[in-house]
This record gives sequence, structure tokens and C-alpha cells, in this order.
Amino acid sequence: MTRDYAELLEGLAEGVASLTTSEGWREYLAVQSRFPRYSPNNVLLILNQRPDATRVAGYRAWQALGHQVLAKESALRIFAPMKYQKTDATDGEVASEVRGFKLVPVFDVSQTSGPELPDIVSKLQGGAPEGVFARLTEFAEGVGFLVERPSSLEGGANGDTNHAEGRIRIATNNSDAQQVKTLAHEIGHALLHDIESVSARDLSRGLKELEAESVAFVVCSALGLESAEYSFGYVLGWAGGEDEALRGIKASASRIQRGAAAVLLTFEVAEPVVEAINIVSAGVSVEHWRDVDVTLDIGEPWNSYRSELAELYAVADAARDRVQVIPVTWPRRDARAASDRTRVAEIEFGDASVGVPHGLEI
Repeated sequence: MTRDYAELLEGLAEGVASLTTSEGWREYLAVQSRFPRYSPNNVLLILNQRPDATRVAGYRAWQALGHQVLAKESALRIFAPMKYQKTDATDGEVASEVRGFKLVPVFDVSQTSGPELPDIVSKLQGGAPEGVFARLTEFAEGVGFLVERPSSLEGGANGDTNHAEGRIRIATNNSDAQQVKTLAHEIGHALLHDIESVSARDLSRGLKELEAESVAFVVCSALGLESAEYSFGYVLGWAGGEDEALRGIKASASRIQRGAAAVLLTFEVAEPVVEAINIVSAGVSVEHWRDVDVTLDIGEPWNSYRSELAELYAVADAARDRVQVIPVTWPRRDARAASDRTRVAEIEFGDASVGVPHGLEI
């Protein structure tokens, strides 16, 4: 059974709310007001050209903030409206109208040099609880993600996740505490934001970042690593404001808790715990529960024999020989007794075996 981490999520929400009354938040907003709010199409254009972009503005806007675009940096291109003044024939008022769009150059903060901009996110300093990074790495590898540790990442990123390549990267030029927090964050992405997952397909980047950082906050809090200095501002910044952040945390609470519980269970028990959990209702694919729970649907009948049996074998494979699927040979369909149509396989673990009823016919 997934544990309830509602209290930790409430702490995250309270921290986000309190941050919005701070002087640091007001300074941050004053700077952010100098950056245009781009349309969804322009956001996609920016991210396609530079996936790690965070703060984007034009050449002169950067100069006004005391920054200079670095030599030989290539501009990102976005669409800007072509506005023309028009005088109303009736009352003589002058208004502007859009007659088209043109491509204009902009630059990300990573393409500039200048003074530090006010921020609400502070990297964690100091050490991390002993063995936590190694255990998180083992979990990540258990769900199919190789953890790499380069000295630094493009654009100064702390980490990233690539579902297609099954890879998580964590920059080692940060403190041990920050690296643990970042790994927990990237594991949140790995569990919740597979590009092929229906539940994650329509999530905005901001909501994905909110979910991943919320998972990191819950995991770190439960393991005794304080991440408030980073997590509160990160969630608030990506959400766009207090109301949006609180709505996002509430809407994604069950997903965040499931992701965090999958990770934290590995710190609570020496061996995997066998539980009956419906794969569909869990909302996390079987690969994401590897070495955490043996996940079986013992409630509703499975929809299709081949695909669900494949998932059953995937569960067994995920348990690294601690769980075994034993096929059962049945007589022809017309020779079966009705009472026998509820069992086509057994799960064996340790010294015992458990039948898996599902009402399938083969």
C-alpha cells in the first residue's frame, strides 16, 4: 500500500506560500517583469533551439540588466508581432493593430555575462546522509536509468533525464546535498514523465518540473535532508505564482506521493514487499516499481492475455530472480471446468507460491 506523505506535501505548500511574502520574492518579480511572457508557440520554439533555456530576452533588454551577450553566441529566433498605428476615423483615437509576425533574435541568460540576477532558488550546501546517493542510484538503475556523473552540464544545469536513452545525468560540480536532491528530482521525472505515458503526455513543462521537485522534496524530507531553500523557490518559479503552485501541488498530490513512495520504500525494507496493487490504478508503469513492489492486478479481469501476461513476466524479471512466473498448462478450452478458469499462472517467491486469479481464457 502506497504510504501517505500528505503532511510533507502540506509543508511544501506552506513553504511556497510563505516565500511569496519575502523580500527575495519581490526582488525576483522585479527582475522577471523585464522578461516578456512568451506565447506557448514561442516557448516551444525556444525549447526546440535550446532545451535548457531559463530566462530569455533581447539584446538591449539584457544590456538594461547589466548583461552583455557573449561573443559568437547564436541568437534564438522567436516570432514577434508587427504592429502598426491606426487612427480611428470616428473619434480620432490612435490604436495599434497586428498585421503579421516576424522572426526576432533573443538570447538565454546562459549566453550572457553580467551580475547575478536575483533568484528565489538557492543551491544546497554541505553533505548528504551517508549512502543515500548510492541507494538512489541503485533505484534509478532498477527502473532502467543509468546514472552518469559528468563534472558539469550544458547551460549550468544540475541534472537531466533522457527517457529515450534511459539515462540520468547529475553534475558533480555541486555539493553532495545538492547532488542527492537533484538525483531525487530526476528520478521524479523518470517515474512520472515518460514521453510514452498517457498520463504525462499533456502535462506542461512547468507542471512536470513542479511534480519532479515535489517528489524530491518529499524524498529528501523523509530521509532527513532539508531542501526547502531550493525546492520552495523552484516550485514557485516554475508554477508562475503562489495560486498556480498550490493548485498544481493539489492536483498532482496523488502522483507525487506515488512517485515518492516508490523511492522511499527501498529505504524502509531490505527485500521487496509483495503487494497486490492494480497496475492501472497505480498510474505508474511496472518498470517504475522495479525492486519495490511486485505489482499484480488481482481485481478486475485483465483485458488481454498477451499484453498482460507480458507485464506479469516483466514484474518477475524486474525482481531479479526473486520472483518467478510458472506457466500452467491447461486442457483444451471446452474441457475446462468453470471453476478452473481463474488461474493460468503462479507467482513463486521465497519458499511459497501465490495463485494469480484473473478470469482469462487462452
